[in-house]
Amino acid sequence: MQFKMLIPLAFSASLSHATLPDASVQDWQLQQWQMRYWQPAVLLAGDGDPQVAIANLNEMVDLQRVITANSQFDHQTQQFVDDLWLSFESFDLKQFYGTLPDEVDGWR
Repeated sequence: MQFKMLIPLAFSASLSHATLPDASVQDWQLQQWQMRYWQPAVLLAGDGDPQVAIANLNEMVDLQRVITANSQFDHQTQQFVDDLWLSFESFDLKQFYGTLPDEVDGWR
């Protein structure tokens, strides 16, 4: 049991600021962050291949831009979208909450 506790301690000591230059620690931390948070998107969009994922995600973004730039909404829907963006841009959560269209028993 004590041996199991020494392994993480030894591993963390080998990656400490005292043993690696600051730039290396920052690079390592960035790589860990990227792996943790981007791995699901890379798996979904590129079957684990980052280059394929980037190309596929860029195509999806381009398609989304075409759709949104060329869509026309009726007046009520456009007003709703405009109000949503206004509340997002001003970080006004109360306004955002009031903008939501459905209310059931006082909840939206």
